[in-house]
Amino acid sequence: MSKGYAIYCTQRNIYFPAGDKEKFNSLKEIKEQLIDYHSVDVDEEYINRMKSLSAFQIANQFDWEIHDYKNEEVISEW
Repeated sequence: MSKGYAIYCTQRNIYFPAGDKEKFNSLKEIKEQLIDYHSVDVDEEYINRMKSLSAFQIANQFDWEIHDYKNEEVISEW
Protein backbone atom coordinates (compact mmCIF):
# COMPACT_ATOMS: atom_id res chain seq x y z
CA MET A 1 0.00 0.00 0.00
CA SER A 2 1.40 3.39 -0.92
CA LYS A 3 1.88 6.22 1.56
CA GLY A 4 -1.19 8.29 2.20
CA TYR A 5 -2.77 10.72 4.62
CA ALA A 6 -6.10 11.60 6.15
CA ILE A 7 -7.17 14.57 8.27
CA TYR A 8 -9.44 14.78 11.27
CA CYS A 9 -10.96 17.93 12.78
CA THR A 10 -10.98 17.54 16.55
CA GLN A 11 -13.30 20.52 16.97
CA ARG A 12 -16.02 19.53 14.47
CA ASN A 13 -15.53 15.74 14.43
CA ILE A 14 -15.00 15.69 10.65
CA TYR A 15 -12.77 13.20 8.82
CA PHE A 16 -11.40 13.66 5.29
CA PRO A 17 -11.01 12.38 2.67
CA ALA A 18 -14.63 11.75 1.94
CA GLY A 19 -16.66 10.50 -0.98
CA ASP A 20 -14.82 8.75 -3.80
CA LYS A 21 -11.36 9.73 -2.60
CA GLU A 22 -9.74 7.05 -0.46
CA LYS A 23 -6.76 9.07 0.86
CA PHE A 24 -4.65 12.15 0.31
CA ASN A 25 -1.49 11.27 -1.58
CA SER A 26 0.55 14.26 -0.41
CA LEU A 27 0.72 17.01 2.15
CA LYS A 28 0.12 19.43 -0.74
CA GLU A 29 -3.31 17.84 -1.29
CA ILE A 30 -4.07 18.25 2.42
CA LYS A 31 -3.01 21.89 2.33
CA GLU A 32 -5.29 22.54 -0.66
CA GLN A 33 -8.21 20.81 1.10
CA LEU A 34 -7.74 22.82 4.28
CA ILE A 35 -7.48 26.13 2.40
CA ASP A 36 -10.59 25.28 0.40
CA TYR A 37 -12.53 24.17 3.48
CA HIS A 38 -11.62 27.25 5.53
CA SER A 39 -11.80 29.85 2.76
CA VAL A 40 -15.41 30.59 3.77
CA ASP A 41 -14.30 31.37 7.36
CA VAL A 42 -11.63 33.97 6.55
CA ASP A 43 -10.98 36.96 4.29
CA GLU A 44 -8.87 37.01 1.11
CA GLU A 45 -5.82 38.36 2.93
CA TYR A 46 -5.85 35.42 5.35
CA ILE A 47 -6.32 32.95 2.48
CA ASN A 48 -3.18 34.35 0.87
CA ARG A 49 -1.36 34.02 4.20
CA MET A 50 -2.46 30.38 4.52
CA LYS A 51 -0.93 29.66 1.11
CA SER A 52 2.49 30.50 2.57
CA LEU A 53 2.06 28.09 5.49
CA SER A 54 2.70 24.35 5.60
CA ALA A 55 -0.13 21.83 5.83
CA PHE A 56 0.88 21.24 9.46
CA GLN A 57 0.70 24.94 10.33
CA ILE A 58 -2.76 25.31 8.79
CA ALA A 59 -3.95 22.14 10.49
CA ASN A 60 -2.76 23.40 13.87
CA GLN A 61 -4.54 26.74 13.46
CA PHE A 62 -7.90 25.09 12.79
CA ASP A 63 -7.68 22.07 15.15
CA TRP A 64 -7.01 19.38 12.54
CA GLU A 65 -4.84 16.30 12.97
CA ILE A 66 -2.91 14.82 10.05
CA HIS A 67 -3.00 11.03 10.15
CA ASP A 68 -0.97 8.34 8.44
CA TYR A 69 -3.69 6.66 6.38
CA LYS A 70 -2.30 3.15 6.73
CA ASN A 71 -2.26 2.92 10.52
CA GLU A 72 -4.39 5.98 11.42
CA GLU A 73 -1.71 7.38 13.73
CA VAL A 74 -1.36 11.13 14.15
CA ILE A 75 1.80 12.41 12.53
CA SER A 76 3.54 15.66 13.27
CA GLU A 77 5.83 17.92 11.32
CA TRP A 78 9.29 16.48 10.93
